Amino acid sequence: MPGATSIDSVSVLLADNEPSFAELAAEMLGRVDETLDVTTVTTAAEALSTVEERDVDCVVSD
Repeated sequence: MPGATSIDSVSVLLADNEPSFAELAAEMLGRVDETLDVTTVTTAAEALSTVEERDVDCVVSD
């Protein structure tokens, strides 16, 4: 494909206040696309801290 670039990984931050749902969603995302590097958090404070500490390509939140 002309102009296409190779992506090693995509950093995804998944924020949900239900830890079990967050872990399940992260597992499912990883199964769909192995290039996704999913980090889960359960509070807004954790989400803000994560984006301040490192680059995140995508945020998924409920």
